[in-house]
Amino acid sequence: MRFLFLLAAAAVLVSQTACSPTSEGVFREARENHLQGQFKNAIRLYGDALALNPDNAQAYNNRALAYEKLLDRESALKDYQSAIRADKKYARAYNNMGALLNDLHRYPQALEALNRAVELEPSYAMAYINRGTAYYGIGDMQKAVEDFNRSIALDDKQILAIYNRALALFALGQNQAAFADFNTTLQINPDFLAGYMGRGKVRLYAKDYANAAEDFARVATIAPDLKLGYYYGAQAELGAGNYSKAQELVEKVLALEAENAQAFELRGDILLAAGDKGEAFRSYLTAQKLDSEHAEKYTAKLKKAK
Repeated sequence: MRFLFLLAAAAVLVSQTACSPTSEGVFREARENHLQGQFKNAIRLYGDALALNPDNAQAYNNRALAYEKLLDRESALKDYQSAIRADKKYARAYNNMGALLNDLHRYPQALEALNRAVELEPSYAMAYINRGTAYYGIGDMQKAVEDFNRSIALDDKQILAIYNRALALFALGQNQAAFADFNTTLQINPDFLAGYMGRGKVRLYAKDYANAAEDFARVATIAPDLKLGYYYGAQAELGAGNYSKAQELVEKVLALEAENAQAFELRGDILLAAGDKGEAFRSYLTAQKLDSEHAEKYTAKLKKAK
């Protein structure tokens, strides 16, 4: 199971600047529909505005955002490209396109767009977050940290930049610095689920099981349907020797996803530690059947449980 995920900086819906009065009115109506969540209507109206003013870069940008809301990423990408063709100095469009390319895991292309965004607007905090995400995506954690630092220098309460920097620092093995950043996110927002997840994972790695368990319990309180909170909570309780609590938590994972091989494997670890070899064996066997592509990884555990 994975918990590490970078948080993307939100794209910004722009207002209309100068254009023909008729086009401006249609654009305004499109934007109102967009803000109300009427994305299909907004797309149609942005198209009408573009028919009246084909060089309206902001209409292309906003229509792209609406396409993203409908998960039509290819159409969104085309519109960002059109926005840039209409206005080659449109930093917002470069940033939004870079963020979308990050979502598509096309990190080298994202970097090209985001480099241009920060060239055009050096104080654009969101663009540094998104470029840091692209660097993270290609595995250049040091450059990712540098960009998150730039964003934080522009806004020291920018929780996304602080959180993402924590992930990059953790990947670099700078666990204390990562821990400090996760703490900072929770000072900014005491209900920031990802901050508890990240801090709990650092604590789990450091074998601070009791405090890790508290963090994952907080995750479960905030998001009771999130399997990861229970899964990592079970790991922490297992590490602390609280086998009954660990089993209770792993059963919650299985209640949410009955065929979760990793949960059955963890269940086997808990039962084996508690001395119930028979049930541990059955759990490992179930995990092996569910994860048949990696069946050999369970061989040693099955032998221990016999």
